[in-house]
Amino acid sequence: SPTLVLSILQTNITNCAPYYAIWGPYPNVSTGCSAVLNGCVSTPTVLSTATPTNYIYNIGGYNYVDMFYTDPGVYVSFNGLNTTPGNNTYLIQMINENCGGPYNRWAKFCIGLHNPATNSTPSGASLIDQCGIQYSGSTSGGYAPSQSLSNIDNNNSTSCPSSFGGNCNGSNGNDVPFIINNPSYFTFCATATGTYNIKFDVITCIQPVSGAQGSQMAILIGSANSMTLNQVATNPMLPSSPIWTSSNFTLNTGQCAYLVVDGFAGDQCSYSYTLNNVGGSGCFLPIELINFGIEEFENYNLLSWETATEINNDYFILEKSYDGINFYQLGKIKGAGTSYFKNTYSFIDANITNGIVYYRLKQFDFNGESKVVGLIDVKRTSKISNGFNVEIIPNPSDAFIDVIINYFKESIINISIINLDGKIIFNEIEKIEPGKSIISFDLRNLEDGMYFVKVEIDKFIKTKKIIKNGRQN
Repeated sequence: SPTLVLSILQTNITNCAPYYAIWGPYPNVSTGCSAVLNGCVSTPTVLSTATPTNYIYNIGGYNYVDMFYTDPGVYVSFNGLNTTPGNNTYLIQMINENCGGPYNRWAKFCIGLHNPATNSTPSGASLIDQCGIQYSGSTSGGYAPSQSLSNIDNNNSTSCPSSFGGNCNGSNGNDVPFIINNPSYFTFCATATGTYNIKFDVITCIQPVSGAQGSQMAILIGSANSMTLNQVATNPMLPSSPIWTSSNFTLNTGQCAYLVVDGFAGDQCSYSYTLNNVGGSGCFLPIELINFGIEEFENYNLLSWETATEINNDYFILEKSYDGINFYQLGKIKGAGTSYFKNTYSFIDANITNGIVYYRLKQFDFNGESKVVGLIDVKRTSKISNGFNVEIIPNPSDAFIDVIINYFKESIINISIINLDGKIIFNEIEKIEPGKSIISFDLRNLEDGMYFVKVEIDKFIKTKKIIKNGRQN
């Protein structure tokens, strides 16, 4: 499975850094052992007959994982072990370095194979949807992330101030003062300006090494790709530590906070956390709206919006008005329910006239409660004329269509097929040469009916109506 994660955790301090080499894939154990036999000596020699495919370092011509003895809880992982037909066996070679010094000569370690945790990145953060409720979590399903060890939003323009100490210096892109090993992320957004605090308690941990136990937790404010550190819990938090209560912090309407909980030096701990609303009204937005926009086309307006998260969101109602006061319903669009990932919606308004028109977006919960979440306006003066040609043949079609595009220069185009509800069915990004280009689409799995083909190139947009007639099985 490409989603499997192989994890190695060293649990003691050694005089010299040992090597952990990952070999494979092989058809079976004996074949693998024969291939790497001469590598299983004091010097980590890699033979040309062996095939090391997953590794952290490649130094001196051989591939290995270097577990530095300065941190007994070093935790590394290999994401997505590759296999080929008949080859699905991996070997893990552990090589000690027997040298003098006050520490151990032989390394102790744990090895695990697991599926990655779904909330191990900020974009996959688990949603906290109630205040005053105790939630439980664990770092046992986490894994070493792909982002930098302290730069959790992968954004070098956001840095924690040097006053937090550790890895924070205000300019290096690090968001937390500690090193991330096996994190879990949680998030919530305010429905109105309010004041909050968080209680955090570590319950159990398994790391046996003194000085490498416990969990570490930080509170950040912002978005998954742009975070500002607010405060850090006692570091590390041990099972014997008292419950930590954060200082009160304020979130404005629509603003979101993130919690990151990490195992100190890779420790695997269970913990609990409680979000408390200590001032202001409301605890969460039913949706976190990223944008609500409009694009003008030759014969219609395309309304689109994106949500970062949704909580119990049943549906949207899109409304239209010519005076900004009296609105009527244009359409009803099904929501995503509860979602922690970005969702994109669109709707086509084909009844267009010159002048100012207003669009209002309302969101409805499953319990019937509603909220206006967006309001935009647009002024049309005339139909838009583009500087390129688009032709579709055959039209109508029962199987395939060719989208023929004529343009005067080499460009990148974006082609979408959109249904009458405004949902994007297909989308492709292609590079075209000057002159005529042909891009084909297979419509056989589409329901019969009317669709729109939207072609975007540079700053120009063309939209054509197509008819699918005669579904193919």
